[in-house]
Amino acid sequence: MSKPSYRLGSLFFIAFMLAILGGCQENSDTDEDIVAYISLNEDSVFKQTFDQLALGNIFDFHLKLPQADQSWVDIWVEGYKNGQKVSDHPITQLSFGNSPKEVNEGPMGFGIINPGDEGQLYFLYGPGVSANPHEIEEEFIIESGMTGWEDGVGTETVRLTSGETKILGAFRHTENSMETYDLSDPEAVERMIQEDTFVLLVKIKVEKRD
Repeated sequence: MSKPSYRLGSLFFIAFMLAILGGCQENSDTDEDIVAYISLNEDSVFKQTFDQLALGNIFDFHLKLPQADQSWVDIWVEGYKNGQKVSDHPITQLSFGNSPKEVNEGPMGFGIINPGDEGQLYFLYGPGVSANPHEIEEEFIIESGMTGWEDGVGTETVRLTSGETKILGAFRHTENSMETYDLSDPEAVERMIQEDTFVLLVKIKVEKRD
């Protein structure tokens, strides 16, 4: 299969899977002060299929918004290279909210298509929404060395209050050995940024808006 056809097929697959998974929802009681629940989807159908087709790397989560009709969600990716932030603006972002539903939930995450090959793309998605895949900037094209994901959520469900920013994960590249960092520790995050060749930090913030 040619690269243009492979890329087009990958994009159709992503759109199809997000449409299906975005409709899977379930309700339960929630704490009034909590605006979002986030858990890691290690064995989701989306991730399994993504891996089986060797499309690239994906960090897949489950996001639940118990007050979705009063909430606004911002998900974005910050890029760092050689210890410096490459831009004051996110390299990609996705915003959504004020749902007609009181409770909204579904898959959320960040993916990279074809890492290490030409035509590398990245994309963000949330329950029922997604950002168009972007070509990866030259600073973050992978040609050699080691890459890996750093999880910022863990095995327990994360609860967010209004206005709280959470690092969901980091996609990292280094020419040397790769250490593990605690993404809930700002000092550890700064060490990772300084020691790795480049880091993509995936962040989320949910605000309650009346």
